[in-house]
Amino acid sequence: MNMSDIDRLTQQYADAFQQLADSMARLDEDVRAVKRHHLPAIKPQIDAVTNHRNALHEAIAQNPQLFEKPRTVVLHGVKVGIQKGKGRLVVEDEQKTIRLIRRHMLADEDMLIIVKESVSRAGLGKLPAAQLKKLAVSVTDAIDKVVIKPTQSDVEKAVDALIKDGLEELEVEGAA
Repeated sequence: MNMSDIDRLTQQYADAFQQLADSMARLDEDVRAVKRHHLPAIKPQIDAVTNHRNALHEAIAQNPQLFEKPRTVVLHGVKVGIQKGKGRLVVEDEQKTIRLIRRHMLADEDMLIIVKESVSRAGLGKLPAAQLKKLAVSVTDAIDKVVIKPTQSDVEKAVDALIKDGLEELEVEGAA
């Protein structure tokens, strides 16, 4: 094996990769064309769904007495009614809340306050090897690795996405 063999194998890989990228570009254009073809029919349907949903929402909001018991019903495969919102916890001043928990609910401190310490890997990455050794930190996988990466990063991302989609479709088909 010599560098000309590596050159030949790299050319074969690059050609195959480009063929896949070209096929993917054609597929993407076909998908865009299909979307463009169907969009005029879909837009009015989106408007109709939005209008009907808004009218239904308004009718339910204006008539809460219809949903006292039961609070929700399923009609035509759609759950409608009124339900309690989940709400959202707002902590204006976290330090103040921590002090108040410690004053009024000390027994529940472990459940209500998170204390987390962790090592900063970004910070450790800036230290020389001698200091890392003193801190009982070792570096693994810092070995030479084979690199095969097309320089066309956008194409590579698109090909990777296509391959992922293809694998997911195969999984779905296999599950069906």
